[in-house]
Amino acid sequence: MRFEIAIARRFLFPNREKENKPTFISVVATGGIALGTAALILTLSIVQGFSEEIKNKIIGFGAHIHLIKVGGEFIKQDSVIAIKTTQNPNVASASPFLQKDVILKTANGASRIEPALLKAIEPQTDNSFIRRKITSGTYFGDSVNAALPLILGKKLAQKLALKTGDKLLVIATTKDFAAEGFNAERNVKDALKAMRIETATLVGVYETGLSQGFDDAIAFTTLKAAQNFLSMPEMISGYEIAVKDIERVGQTAAELDRDIGFPIYARTIYQLYQSIFVWLRFQENIIPLLLVSVTIVAAFNVISTLLIIVLEKEREIGVIMSFGASAKQVKTIFVSQALLMALAGIAIGNALAFGLSVAEKSLRLVSLSEETYFISNVAIAIKPANYVVVSGFATLTCWLASLAPSGVAARLHPVKALRK
Repeated sequence: MRFEIAIARRFLFPNREKENKPTFISVVATGGIALGTAALILTLSIVQGFSEEIKNKIIGFGAHIHLIKVGGEFIKQDSVIAIKTTQNPNVASASPFLQKDVILKTANGASRIEPALLKAIEPQTDNSFIRRKITSGTYFGDSVNAALPLILGKKLAQKLALKTGDKLLVIATTKDFAAEGFNAERNVKDALKAMRIETATLVGVYETGLSQGFDDAIAFTTLKAAQNFLSMPEMISGYEIAVKDIERVGQTAAELDRDIGFPIYARTIYQLYQSIFVWLRFQENIIPLLLVSVTIVAAFNVISTLLIIVLEKEREIGVIMSFGASAKQVKTIFVSQALLMALAGIAIGNALAFGLSVAEKSLRLVSLSEETYFISNVAIAIKPANYVVVSGFATLTCWLASLAPSGVAARLHPVKALRK
């Protein structure tokens, strides 16, 4: 063991009454580094886990790209568009969809009404993860014989007090009704003729964990059933595209715009849910602020600790220098002491952060409001890179912070130090 490290270790763990215990100030400093390291790792893990959880749910809920007509008008199901779409090398699949704003009304005694977005999909080609999120009932299949089968989100089903197998009314307006509107001069009979009302059957309930705007607002049905209900044979709202590489989704959308042309245009998942992704980026932007804050706290912690130790150990420093230790060696002693505290604190902080992360992932200790955060529990991403980066950053901070107090110790005059 080098001379400087041996002395640094003795300053940290003085031999008092044949007991090798760290000093109180060393414990406080090491604990501060440990807590700062753990807090920073946990913050990074939570921010990244939260962002990834929301992104994965939103991307999995729908498609990566929507091909729709300018103005949101319906288009005829076109095999040429489908062929051009699938010819793109980054396109994994394309599926037609039809969506329409509707009113859902329970058919039982306790009448309840809720607005919803009716989204019709082709079960064979649907590229969302809804089929994997069914919590009760079944996905659309050969066993479903209802004229208008529905799969509702759990929140929406709860609002309507429905369970699988129940009947409900689906009310939708036609293009004529939207154009003419409803006024006092128009009688009820004419208004009803311009509306579509159908009895639907709840065949399944899904839950994605995205309650606001998803589980509480979207009702799925089959494309054929919706076209029959709305009297719109072969009409669709557009195509949902799943890509192979999500990192190239913007480039793929631009290529589809070029290949298909006006009036059809492509919108990526990031454009469709722009407000949510902007909110997620805002959450991630606090990371540099946290790094700076923890750096300042850790630096002051190390500086104040070493300065106190320098004042406590003036006589010992004088003795060391009187035996021939150079100023450089004295400086190395206190730098080594700071690094020893840093390594101990970082090790404890890493263990604490990992333990809490595993506990949260396994036991779901912290609950969140789904209406505000879209998820019910804290999402944590355990990434080795976070531990390596934070540990390296903390070590560098402690080393830099140790230079000033170690310089003070190196400038002590041995004779004056021994007289104190």
